[in-house]
Amino acid sequence: MRLILLRKLFFRQRAKRLNPKLTTGRKRLFQLLALLFLVILVHTLGMVAFEKDMGWWDAFWLSWTTATTVGYGDLSASTPWGRLTTILLMYSVGISLLAQLASEYIEYRIDARERKIKGQWEWKKMQNHILIINTPKEGAERYLSRLVSQIRLTPNLQSDPIQLLTRSYPQGLPKALSDYNVVHFDGQSENIQVLQSVHVQHAKHVFLIARDENDSLSDSLTFDVLDRIQELGTTADIIVEAVEDHNRQRFYRMGAKSVIRPIRAYPELVVRAMSSSGTEQVLENLFSHKGDHPQRFDVTLDMANWKELACKVMMHNMGTPLGYITHTDIVKTNPNPTEPVQGKAILILVHQDHVPSQAALQDCIYS
Repeated sequence: MRLILLRKLFFRQRAKRLNPKLTTGRKRLFQLLALLFLVILVHTLGMVAFEKDMGWWDAFWLSWTTATTVGYGDLSASTPWGRLTTILLMYSVGISLLAQLASEYIEYRIDARERKIKGQWEWKKMQNHILIINTPKEGAERYLSRLVSQIRLTPNLQSDPIQLLTRSYPQGLPKALSDYNVVHFDGQSENIQVLQSVHVQHAKHVFLIARDENDSLSDSLTFDVLDRIQELGTTADIIVEAVEDHNRQRFYRMGAKSVIRPIRAYPELVVRAMSSSGTEQVLENLFSHKGDHPQRFDVTLDMANWKELACKVMMHNMGTPLGYITHTDIVKTNPNPTEPVQGKAILILVHQDHVPSQAALQDCIYS
């Protein structure tokens, strides 16, 4: 436990060193505020001591109205020592301190806003968020815009904060992303301090993008990031892109919950992995002949209902019916069980090692 606490303290101090200007500005604000309160306190004590008819609350009120230059005129120092105390503490120090404090605060806010835009701001309260690590080598803005738009359209994800970890936008995110309230952090994903700064430990989903979908070296970089995440520890569902299929099992062993190919035209696969883990594997298989895949069989269909047709196909181990094509080339998927079926082809999910012939399927349907 002591080692963990020391490690957290080290990371916190390291983050401060990486962002000295912001830390100094915050420290300066607290120093000015403390000094102002000290001057107010001393002046209040002076008013109580020198103005015999002035109580604590009236003295405190007079100190603040003087420092803020409001000057209601309802109270004022009347004794020589009381007036001298006001001149020395309020007119000479207090008013200028408050003005300097206001100036420092405005500068701090401007600096903070600029750092948020440029990805140099650590969002302290970021948790249960969707963390997207890296950006594609080509067409990053288009891909990320489609990905984020799909996330915002998914009911169980649409309210989750989204944070992007990348070095691609040092001057700020494109408007297409910032319009979706996406924030980003400018840093290297292989750096464990950077991963801590984006609160990977508290994320809800982590999506690790392959930097170059055409370069197998991207898998090595991905493996390195996964190793850092595992070292920090996280309860997030991790989705990883694998350029080479033989690396899939390695990624699973390193904590990935879903592993998909880098398919830049369909970011919807990633969103499915987030919202309904496992379905992305079914969808990914639809793009290849390997494993389970959908296939069209041109057979004449004239059945009383879809339920009867689907049951016959499955009972004869011909595959899993997905839908059918009408005589007017309308594709109907997942039809109502009682819907009459008339068409020229059926769509069936089959395995690569067991693809029935059209003749066998025709006999099965009308047996």
